[in-house]
Amino acid sequence: MDEFNASKIGSNLIAVSNFYDHRATEIQKKTYPNSSGAANGYIISYLCENEDKNIFQRDIEREFDLSRSTVSTILKQLESDGLIERKSVIIDARLKKVVPTPAAKMINEACSKEITHFFYDLASNLSDEEVNTFIKVLDTMKKNSERIRNDLSRDIF
Repeated sequence: MDEFNASKIGSNLIAVSNFYDHRATEIQKKTYPNSSGAANGYIISYLCENEDKNIFQRDIEREFDLSRSTVSTILKQLESDGLIERKSVIIDARLKKVVPTPAAKMINEACSKEITHFFYDLASNLSDEEVNTFIKVLDTMKKNSERIRNDLSRDIF
C-alpha cells in the first residue's frame, strides 16, 4: 500500500466515522434525551444483543476500546437513568454483570430501527458482496488494531 492510499483510507475512515457518530447521536437524542454521546447507545445495544451472556465492565472496555474510567462514567450515567442494573453473579459476588432494563430495551429498539434505515441509505449504492467485503475488512482492521495495541503495550514495559 503506498502512502497516498494510506492517507486516503485514513481521511475517508475519519469522515465516514464522524458522520456516522453524529447521525447516531442525533438518533439517540430523539429516543434518549439524557444521552451524552453515541457511546451510551452503543453500550445499550451491546447489552441488549448479548443479554443471554454475563457481560461485565471489562467486556465493554474491550469491545469498544474504551478506558476503565470512561466506561465507569458511562455505566454510572446509564444506571442513574434507570437503563442498566448491576447484578451479582454466583461465581464471584465481587463481580457485577451489567444488565439492560426494560427501558433500555425500548430505547434500543427505537434507535435500532432508525439506525438500520440510516445504514440502508449510507450503503444504498453498494452490492451485497461489497457490503460483506467491507465488513470483513473492518473486522480485519479491528483485529490488526488490537494486535498493534498489544505490541505497543509490550514495548512500553
